[in-house]
Amino acid sequence: MGQSLFLRAHFHFELYKVFGAIIYVDEVTAANSIFKKPNEPSPDEVLKKIVADLVAAVGFLPDKQPDIGRVNKKAASALLGKMYVYQRDWVNAIATLGPIVTSTKLAPCQRDLFTYSTENAEEALFSVQMSLSNADQARNSNWLNQLANPVGGGFGCCGFHQPKQNLVNAFHTDASGLPLLGTADKWLDDSNNADVNFCNR
Repeated sequence: MGQSLFLRAHFHFELYKVFGAIIYVDEVTAANSIFKKPNEPSPDEVLKKIVADLVAAVGFLPDKQPDIGRVNKKAASALLGKMYVYQRDWVNAIATLGPIVTSTKLAPCQRDLFTYSTENAEEALFSVQMSLSNADQARNSNWLNQLANPVGGGFGCCGFHQPKQNLVNAFHTDASGLPLLGTADKWLDDSNNADVNFCNR
């Protein structure tokens, strides 16, 4: 029940972000086979229903789940806190998000969140699991994003508008996180396309 409420809130929030006062499909709608339903009176009413779903979800969910990718209490609380921010309810937002911030260990390097061998770190509160292995390479991502995939990365073509590695390298920083000014230009030619892992230097 907790996972279902979380997902219902999540997908209605995605609709809310685009359309505002949307149709909110709940148990009553489904049980009575209501196929025609008016939009909610306002975007604020949509947010109230999303918040109600998430409050209920937090009450149902365990602290940990046996499977990676399943929603737990922390993930639902984080989305609930985000909804409070959207409502400009700063008191509840701080009360909900504060414990999450203080109890969550960040990954050693941000790239770890996107690398196959280190994904699903504690910092990733909720991550959709796209495949069982990395063997499919680019096909693990959305098919509509195939033009952004590396050339040959599972599609055998395309990859027209992704940056080169030297652009990524140009954004490296020192140990305190500040940009290394005056050094970016040396990364901007094709001779510097090595994947430099600045997190482990």
